[in-house]
Amino acid sequence: MQRAGDTRTSEEPHIDPLRSGESTPWEDRGGRGLIGAFCATCIGGIVHPGRLSTSIRRPETTTDATSFALGCGLLWGIAWAINSSIYYFIKIRNPEIDPNGQLYIVGTVLQTACAVPCLWLVLRLVTNLFRKLIASEARFRFPRALIYNIFAYCLGPSLLALIPFLGIPLAVIWIACTMIAVAGSRLRLPTKTAIICTIIAVGAGLIIFIAAYFAVWLAWSQIFGGTLVLVEHTSTPTNP
Repeated sequence: MQRAGDTRTSEEPHIDPLRSGESTPWEDRGGRGLIGAFCATCIGGIVHPGRLSTSIRRPETTTDATSFALGCGLLWGIAWAINSSIYYFIKIRNPEIDPNGQLYIVGTVLQTACAVPCLWLVLRLVTNLFRKLIASEARFRFPRALIYNIFAYCLGPSLLALIPFLGIPLAVIWIACTMIAVAGSRLRLPTKTAIICTIIAVGAGLIIFIAAYFAVWLAWSQIFGGTLVLVEHTSTPTNP
């Protein structure tokens, strides 16, 4: 017998989305080692995101997922530092450019440090927005902690961000696709709902982050004069 509002067919087995799994590598970091568990979880998120999402041992608490998300934020900070360093060494070869090296280093360090809390804030924003978007489509109201946990472990493809230049957009796309996949497999959402709601939630998170970044960048430029990155070299005209 089906409950009111339950669209599952009688042949479809009931799967409790709040069920506990065996354990993700990150939850078992005490036995695996911190670095090994983190890398294994990232690789699992890239290769087998559905399997990783069903392995969460404590879906009702967010402590482990938060620490993993902060680790992924560190990856994004390192990726930003790598790309900024490569960009800087390319630009200083141009004789027409006079780089402000000290200011550039300070800016890069600040952006690297801010990557950790920024990723966590975006994760919370995407989680809350996604939960509201699926409220009318889901079979029951999922706890926020559950959605937060499965989306946090979807950040495993952040490891790809370490690839210079192409890694960042590749990681963003891979993470979004992973979120769509686990929304369907773990939360049992219809494919159309999983795709649309994930794209809206992730897109909104990215737009807000980009807008905030450029607002801070503009303020930095106004305070210190010129851009955050490089200052064009201008020659002083001489009298004939």
